[in-house]
Amino acid sequence: MLEKAFRLTKITPYVKPTHMRNLSPIVLFVYNRVEHAKQTIDALKANPLSKDSTLYIFSDGAKDASAAIKVDKIREYIHTVDGFKEVIIREQEKNIGLDGSIMGGVGEIVNRHGKVIVLEDDIVTAPFFLEYMNEALDIYQNEDRVANIHGFLPKIDKKMSDPFFLRESNCCFWGWATWKRGWDLYNHDGEKLLKEIYKNDLVKRFNSDNNYHNTDLLRAKIRGDFGNTAWDRYWAASIFIADKYSLYPPRSLVKNIGNNDGTGTHTTQSFDGLDKVEITDRPIVLKKQKIKESRAGYRAFIEFYKKYFPKEKKRLAQILIPTIKTAIKYLLPYWIVRLQKISKRKKILKNRIN
Repeated sequence: MLEKAFRLTKITPYVKPTHMRNLSPIVLFVYNRVEHAKQTIDALKANPLSKDSTLYIFSDGAKDASAAIKVDKIREYIHTVDGFKEVIIREQEKNIGLDGSIMGGVGEIVNRHGKVIVLEDDIVTAPFFLEYMNEALDIYQNEDRVANIHGFLPKIDKKMSDPFFLRESNCCFWGWATWKRGWDLYNHDGEKLLKEIYKNDLVKRFNSDNNYHNTDLLRAKIRGDFGNTAWDRYWAASIFIADKYSLYPPRSLVKNIGNNDGTGTHTTQSFDGLDKVEITDRPIVLKKQKIKESRAGYRAFIEFYKKYFPKEKKRLAQILIPTIKTAIKYLLPYWIVRLQKISKRKKILKNRIN
């Protein structure tokens, strides 16, 4: 009887108590949208791990006198935020823009803590967002090929059953996480990134088999078409060139509530595939996987791009001329140097023979 009872006993796996876990700090960037920030912070506070997490809030300075009123209002609000283990506020006197805020803020915190979860002031999270991000950071902390953890998944048609890996070049950094070793890859030199992509014949792959215009967006960021926000494309390109992977959730854990409501300083074009994403209503189970790109996930993104970002019909010249110009700009200097080295070697060899 005792033997039967022993065999029927259910063994519950040991789960480390929250106070014993090394939870990642959360970094939140705000500017002048107090109502959006309230929704973002309220959603974070609904996460059970919030009370044991440190929240850093980086508040950028006002661009001008008209923006100062809204900036003052949001600063008044963030000083009332509670519900976290600790709330640490950084207020910038002058406006440094989102690029400056991200580079400075993420760099400071990830160098201090070794890992970081990053949000902007219009990202609403699921109640299990922090659990998922912290678990993923723990599971893959020593896996060099994994550089980034996504909380957002666009509206792909294929239902994914588990988290999956993609070589990074895709979509939006709306609720993400990384480690110091990952952020060390970040390169803010857009010209250099684009040159590497062309030099290593990675254009087609970076553009998701020519189904999305990542290189065009990278050029636009370099030109400054999006103001002072280029960090996201530079971050994606940095990860891609380093041949690293991002982990995507099978269902989105976040939703952007300010992408195209007219309140944002930097917004992308509105697409249902990005804006009408629903936050998952159930937790995502994480288990360590083999680190390789998901074929199903990659195909799902290809179909997503075809559906929501259809290629514009362009004349042949419109396609060829920018491509030829870019190729000449980035590849010609490379081959000139190569030819000079070959010529020099030939001269040395000739002198040795003589």
